Amino acid sequence: MKRIFLFAFAAMVAFGCEDQAKPNACGLELTLVKMASSWTGDQSTDDDLPWQETILLWNDSSFLKRRTYADSVSEAVGRYAYVTLDNRQYVELTYTPGEDNIRASCSPTEFIEVKSSTQFENTEWQACDGPILDYKAHTSHCSE
Repeated sequence: MKRIFLFAFAAMVAFGCEDQAKPNACGLELTLVKMASSWTGDQSTDDDLPWQETILLWNDSSFLKRRTYADSVSEAVGRYAYVTLDNRQYVELTYTPGEDNIRASCSPTEFIEVKSSTQFENTEWQACDGPILDYKAHTSHCSE
């Protein structure tokens, strides 16, 4: 029995040290498709967004958030979990310390509501005058 635990621990350590890009990983990809001002309600979509953003939720409960501006790219990593609050399902992003430079929240974690299997929404940033962010989700397939 101890051998099984040692093997499982070694496997977790090995997978935990993989490259952040995880080219062979499986999971869910959230793509920012709409942003609405919490003050005015003005909306931007697709190519009119001030930045492009994807959040890759890998099956091992880790994530990579990538925000692309006209002249730069920022990334942040951490762990995620599905949680239920007030009878609604959310993805809770917990950033690795020092990796929260693009967190869309006033708190240390970020909550993105699961509206449907393909629609996710972050309204949490509104509390500190940030925009509402809508994401479209699709499965990121494993490569062989």
